[in-house]
Amino acid sequence: MPAFSEASSPVSAVGKVIELQRTPFPTEFVTYCALWRFRGLEEGPGRPPNFCFALASEKLSSKEPGVPDRVEKAHTAGFWAYIAVETRTVFTDKTLLPGLRTHHWIVLRSSRSQPFRTTSLKDLEALCNTKDKFLVLGTFDSLTEVEIFCLAARVAIPPLVAA
Repeated sequence: MPAFSEASSPVSAVGKVIELQRTPFPTEFVTYCALWRFRGLEEGPGRPPNFCFALASEKLSSKEPGVPDRVEKAHTAGFWAYIAVETRTVFTDKTLLPGLRTHHWIVLRSSRSQPFRTTSLKDLEALCNTKDKFLVLGTFDSLTEVEIFCLAARVAIPPLVAA
């Protein structure tokens, strides 16, 4: 997938691109998307691939709620975000697991811009309408969860943007 440049990024008009987009799990992404391309609403999200658990066990602490729960949550949220974007429906899974704090906001659909991510609620509110009922937003504690979410949503990890 081509990376946005600051000049061509649609969010650069309202925010500063800090980091360009990148592909989640670069060696597995194309295969994952090919194998899961026909998985839809009826089949549900399924089980996250083993490589997600392997990465998470290396990167995430084992404190509660635990690595498996965090992987499952990120993967499930990513799948339903994908469905919401594809079907142009409301995405309701915007909750964080208990015991975690939000450090990453990933917007896959908003009324104002292309997908982006931010690390500040203040920036999120400056970049899009958080009351938009069609907002597709994932909130996560770690970049590892962001990567799993984006894999399941079948999108590149959006560029990091600040207002």
